[in-house]
Amino acid sequence: MKKITVVLLLVIMTFSLFACGEKESPAAYLPSLRYDNVPLEMLTLLVNRTNGDHSVGGNETAAQLVKQYVSSVPYTEISDGRIEIKNGSDKNVAYNTRFSGVFDENGDLTEYEEKDLSKLPAGKYIICLQVAERRAEYSSVYLYIAGIEKK
Repeated sequence: MKKITVVLLLVIMTFSLFACGEKESPAAYLPSLRYDNVPLEMLTLLVNRTNGDHSVGGNETAAQLVKQYVSSVPYTEISDGRIEIKNGSDKNVAYNTRFSGVFDENGDLTEYEEKDLSKLPAGKYIICLQVAERRAEYSSVYLYIAGIEKK
């Protein structure tokens, strides 16, 4: 009788381990530009939002917005390290993060591409990302703008 009770309890505990609750998902995080895996401080601008019927914004390019907000861009001092783009993760939101360009400190587009981010020469730069965010109720497009001062 004891053996049957013990086996029955083990079966029930094993079943409850796999059958109960929602599977744990990884922690949510926003898209970012990272320097040695630490997110850089960024200016975030809403470019466009739509719910299927109505749309707001979306008439300006990334270059125009960078020029317009160049004085508001936060700068982070860096040295030789790895700069990378990290897409966001959330079970309720789908993110699509794209590189939009490297600008000089005056807001003028440079020739540097995404592959050049970790190899930029000393100077002040503005790095721009475009982030499309899709939720069940609406979709949004944001511009993430980070300033770096490479020593």
